[in-house]
Amino acid sequence: TLDRKPEVLKSLYEQIDNEEFVESYKAMERWVKDNIPMAASLYKEFLEACFLNDELLEGKMEIGGKIVDLSTIECPVLIINGSTDHLVPPETTGSKEGVFANQTVIEFPTGHIGLSVSSKSHRSLWPQVTEWMCNQTATAKN
Repeated sequence: TLDRKPEVLKSLYEQIDNEEFVESYKAMERWVKDNIPMAASLYKEFLEACFLNDELLEGKMEIGGKIVDLSTIECPVLIINGSTDHLVPPETTGSKEGVFANQTVIEFPTGHIGLSVSSKSHRSLWPQVTEWMCNQTATAKN
């Protein structure tokens, strides 16, 4: 926590008596520090292909000698965007282009981590996601 920007620490200090805020802050801290080990060269290649060159959304990404074509995915796809997400801005998710043949987009007014840990997301976003999943399950059974 000491490596955080002063304004983040100030915010934590100001909210220290707010149990919900502190729990949310601790959840974000755990999430930020939970990384999957990956070879640097592979990670660099992935980042350049997906984010710098936009190869995945443009249908130019190659894996195992084959081009990845997202439009061939036949199952329903749910895209969840945070409208103020700076790590994965909505325009980088394919939600506007209709990349998938059968996609639903939920855009929620929060940032990247807020999608998962904010109390507002728990109250409003995740019930929508659950409903979508239940509808897909019911449709698949029919």
